[in-house]
Amino acid sequence: MRLYLLAPAVLVLAAPLAGQTASEASDFGDDSSVYANDSECDDTRFVGNRGAGAWTANGDHVRRDATDCRNLLNAGRIRWPTVSESYDRRRLLTGCQPLGISVDVQGDKADEIDLTEERVRTMVESRLRAARLYDSQEVVPYLAVTILTLDDGPAFVSWIQLSKWNRDDMTGLEGGSFTWENLRYGTHGGDAGFIMQGLSEILDGFVLDYLRVNEGYC
Repeated sequence: MRLYLLAPAVLVLAAPLAGQTASEASDFGDDSSVYANDSECDDTRFVGNRGAGAWTANGDHVRRDATDCRNLLNAGRIRWPTVSESYDRRRLLTGCQPLGISVDVQGDKADEIDLTEERVRTMVESRLRAARLYDSQEVVPYLAVTILTLDDGPAFVSWIQLSKWNRDDMTGLEGGSFTWENLRYGTHGGDAGFIMQGLSEILDGFVLDYLRVNEGYC
């Protein structure tokens, strides 16, 4: 009998944003952005019509385009995100950038059941190409796909992680970090297709959520 469990997503980032707080509602920042005072809000914290030429890379102009964002907020063209939107944007918002792929298949059992990195990469690449989200370069943002087969039995664990560029608003430090993750584990019974099917379902869910969160940029 196969055991097939879906584990909850685990985030590397801290807890999700709390949405609009009293302090955040007044924290527009300053006009230090090179794109300040052009009637477009380049602060990616806001949701709505920020302007056709507004900056899309997450974090670069946060709290640096105060006048434009305040004016558009007062005009009703943009708004603060809800708690749910803040959580999803923190995990998945990239401005709809295409994604590279990193694949790592581990364990002697993988060879025995013909589970290869090439097979996994082909499936993931095909799915991303179909969604027009594939980038041949392994640079941030990218998907890290890992499958571990245990040597002393038919157990396995597979997971997918998204690494994207992030900026710490308090320190100004920037870098890539894993912000989204989902995994499955169980026993494969010698069937690599069973592992691949579970991985495919995780990938389908990721692509749908990624496109939904980045819809305004895709």
